[in-house]
Amino acid sequence: MSGNLELIGPGETIYRQVTLTVSDSSDTTMFVNSFNLTGGKWDPKNQPAPGDVISPGNLPNYINYTDQPFTSVGGTINLGPASGGTISINWSWPYGGSFQTSTSSTGTSNLKVTYQVSGQTSTTVNLQYIVSNQ
Repeated sequence: MSGNLELIGPGETIYRQVTLTVSDSSDTTMFVNSFNLTGGKWDPKNQPAPGDVISPGNLPNYINYTDQPFTSVGGTINLGPASGGTISINWSWPYGGSFQTSTSSTGTSNLKVTYQVSGQTSTTVNLQYIVSNQ
């Protein structure tokens, strides 16, 4: 992979980056309950925090990247809708492998989650999760 996509911090070369956008198109507020990375690190300017509020119409971005060649990025963000339940969003981009994402939800019968992915053939993937009413 080639680097020099963008500099997140002084001296950091980005080799692989995933930009996650959570689009709340529902009538329910979401809260960031938990999150973890299985690879890479968060951009300090675009990382989730416990208790972050995602109101209807908001589009927060979270950036997971690696500044090390031959490494992976990936993780999970768990959202808690104010109407109840849990939404988990997962992504994985192993070095030498293809980008993968999935969502799951429990106790959210009034909500559905879909996603759109672009950029899988480059070193920067854009991933938008859309939460909407059923």
